[in-house]
Amino acid sequence: LIGNSGSLTNNHLDSFEKLKNINIGNSKIIVPLSYSGNSEYIKYVIKKGKEFFGENFHPLTERLPLEEYSKLLATCKIALMNQKRQESGGNLFHLIGSEVIVFLNKDNGFYSFFKENDINVYDIKSFNQDSLHLKTDNSLYNRKKLLDLYSNTHYKKEIEKLLEIFK
Repeated sequence: LIGNSGSLTNNHLDSFEKLKNINIGNSKIIVPLSYSGNSEYIKYVIKKGKEFFGENFHPLTERLPLEEYSKLLATCKIALMNQKRQESGGNLFHLIGSEVIVFLNKDNGFYSFFKENDINVYDIKSFNQDSLHLKTDNSLYNRKKLLDLYSNTHYKKEIEKLLEIFK
């Protein structure tokens, strides 16, 4: 998976450059483009994607129902999310919870958030041929960390902290 929308902020072409010299075999390269972005940029991304990856390139130009999109995300092994600003949160949480290996731009605020909360994500600059062989060994750990972070118990503790401040 590359990016989450047709917005220029996804830095699609930079991700394509990282991926174009890597042997991906018959793997699909899924690129969501149906949300945001301008039509000229989206056409250019599609043109370059087909140039670089041929039949392996699969742009999503129509919005899918949420359930179908969620199932599609869960089929991915690796996600390259090269946004330099904090965006794509819903996708990131879904990907990590679905045991997808996520590579993020370090400038994206979610990168430091995940690292600070001991959730395993990777710097997109480290993506290379060997990245295709990464295992999702930490996926159950990541899922547990996400669940702990957003559990009722967690929220109750946070509310108790706030109440202490106002005493």
